[in-house]
Parts: sequence; structure tokens; C-alpha cells
Amino acid sequence: MVEKELDLEWITLIKEAMSVGVTKDEILEYLHTNREERKVLVK
Repeated sequence: MVEKELDLEWITLIKEAMSVGVTKDEILEYLHTNREERKVLVK
């Protein structure tokens, strides 16, 4: 159930970002960069 709520949160955030002009590619780049930074922090 928690995972479903998180998915809905992400969907809402992505829709809001796109509604103000953020592109799909910009969102994907941000998520990829953010993931790489988290990997560095964990090591």
C-alpha cells in the first residue's frame, strides 16, 4: 500500500513539473543524476 502511495506522489510531482514546462528529458536527467549521487553517498 505504501508503495502505491509513493507511486502516486511521484506521478503527481512529474505531472506538476511538466505543467510548468519541465521536459521529460530534464526529469529523467535529474532522476539519473540524483541516483548517481545517492550511490556515491552510500559508498
